[in-house]
Amino acid sequence: MAISQQNNPNDICGYRMLAPLPSNNGCVAETGTGRRVVLKILESDCLLQGQLHPSIKERLARVRELPQLQVANLICVEREEGTAYMIWEYLDGHTLDEFFATRWPREVMLALREVVLVVEAMHLNGIIHGALHGRNIIIDRDARVRLTHLSPLLYTDPAEDERAMIQLIQEIVEKRGWERTGLGEVVHQSLGRAPTMRDLRGKLSAMIETRDMESNFPVQENRRDEDTRTRRKAVYAAAAVAGVGVAIAAGAWIYSTRGAARPPQPMQADPAALQREVKETRSEASGAINLIGDWRFEIADLRSQLSHCIPSIFNLQSPATEGSAT
Repeated sequence: MAISQQNNPNDICGYRMLAPLPSNNGCVAETGTGRRVVLKILESDCLLQGQLHPSIKERLARVRELPQLQVANLICVEREEGTAYMIWEYLDGHTLDEFFATRWPREVMLALREVVLVVEAMHLNGIIHGALHGRNIIIDRDARVRLTHLSPLLYTDPAEDERAMIQLIQEIVEKRGWERTGLGEVVHQSLGRAPTMRDLRGKLSAMIETRDMESNFPVQENRRDEDTRTRRKAVYAAAAVAGVGVAIAAGAWIYSTRGAARPPQPMQADPAALQREVKETRSEASGAINLIGDWRFEIADLRSQLSHCIPSIFNLQSPATEGSAT
């Protein structure tokens, strides 16, 4: 069921609609005080004669009481024009799909293990998520994993979440080209039966603790190029600052030596003398400008030389060999 913007152009259950969700089964909205929330449509089979089914009501009440800071808060359930909405806390951050797109393998492993730990804690409290995927898991602004949009359906088997975790890992492996890595091996071993959350946590921990773990992972081009450009900019900036500093110091030294060699002259009212003084000052300024110009050419030459030395300075491999899988 999708939200009808024709029937509810501005308000839903008293909340001001801001933007529909990508799945078109809810929206981001705002309360009267400016607090953002997420409205998620509750499927009609969760209702009984227009009211929440007693078992669904009990499950949602348990979800609201979850003692986990890493699970989004289910604020309430409200109805309008025969449609029920779950009102969820709005989480500001990136979805797991967005996070995984550009992160280094170790960061991906750490995030996956944290997701497994949160899901394990939910299972210990008798709650199955039932809708685990990369869009229902958020990395918030404090870099914490947060789960949201738990399914209202009465899942009771932890294997539901275990299969969803393997599906999530498989999507990462396929998108990043990691089939011949440890994560790819986990997916291959799980084709017949998904491992338990405890087993999956153990495998992820073993890979994280392996020395040179990232050497077997192909690094995504855009992340590698971004880091290379950052390093080059830092070297160029340091060289430019050093060059300008030397030029200023040289100019100050020349000015001070010329001033010391020439004894101070009393002020004269002779216009001719004043003109000679102005000419001398202009000549000295022109010399300093020419000196700075010479240093600009020196800096450009230094930058050209550094561009050839950078790969060896930072131990960067050539694009033809970097990130090859073993």
